[in-house]
Amino acid sequence: MAWLYERNGIWWLGHRKDGKVVRDSLGPIRKSEAQRIKVRVEFNLLENPHHVPDILLSDAFDGFILAQRHRSAETLHWYARRLKRWMRSIHDDILIGEIRSADIQAYRDSRLDDGRAPATVRGDIGAIRVFLNWCVDKGWLPSIPMTKGCRRVHGVQARAKIALAADERSTYAEKLAGFPMYPVYLFGVHAGLRCGELCHLEYSDIRDGLIHVRPKDGWHPKDYQCRTIPAAPEIATILPELPRTGVLFPEPRGHVRDIYNLARDWRETMNSLELPPHRATRAGRPMHGAQLHELRVTYASVQIQEKGVDIFTLKNRMGHSSIETTNGYLRLFRP
Repeated sequence: MAWLYERNGIWWLGHRKDGKVVRDSLGPIRKSEAQRIKVRVEFNLLENPHHVPDILLSDAFDGFILAQRHRSAETLHWYARRLKRWMRSIHDDILIGEIRSADIQAYRDSRLDDGRAPATVRGDIGAIRVFLNWCVDKGWLPSIPMTKGCRRVHGVQARAKIALAADERSTYAEKLAGFPMYPVYLFGVHAGLRCGELCHLEYSDIRDGLIHVRPKDGWHPKDYQCRTIPAAPEIATILPELPRTGVLFPEPRGHVRDIYNLARDWRETMNSLELPPHRATRAGRPMHGAQLHELRVTYASVQIQEKGVDIFTLKNRMGHSSIETTNGYLRLFRP
């Protein structure tokens, strides 16, 4: 049904579709990996498109991840982590057609009973819905087995994003000085970098008084939006202390830090220093300090309210593809 061949170190997969030969590049991968992909792709080569095949849930998951390979590594990790947790709860050796709405609803209830935040559970259900919709598009499911009741997650809504006030920013600068997260704070508040951009930022990206957000090997900015941001004086003062080679905020072994590890380290620093603002507890855990993404919100607030930057310039500096996205940040400012 499909065939493999190698040319100049690149593996190709060929098959017939609607009487025509289709060739897909698999890249410079191992032959064993190419053979595994060949098996997954053969799912599409059904003679009767109206027949729902007997596809294992684990095989459908592999095909979904393969189809999303154009996305960033962080996005793939986000989907894989949530889907694998769900598959373990219902056993991944069942057929995709055996999934029922009650299974998803039971998983949602179990996550809430474990004390997970409603926002986290909504993310889990959203990942499952994207996966099942993809299976419907492939013809492996007649319809998505998820009712409105499955998607409804009751409980406290995710807390609103805020911007740090001037006195809070002074407190952060004073207490974070000397901590590993201090440069992260400065690049977040004075440059508005996203978490993934912080993880892949290099010393060579800062030159001529500008911070250049650009693609790296295996990574690209959101929506492929390359941009330049003026480097604030606070950032210039800490440049001599940052590593000249590799990324600025690496793992202890020098590798690129994962965005989830960076967010975890930031949260641990906030809790250890008990920085403001102090908010209501959720799931029995105190919430101290700002979220990492709220540094980006603070940057937008300072640029508009204190620096007098117009919204179109702010849109370009923050890497938004639409002005409506920037407008959404303006509604998050505290009076």
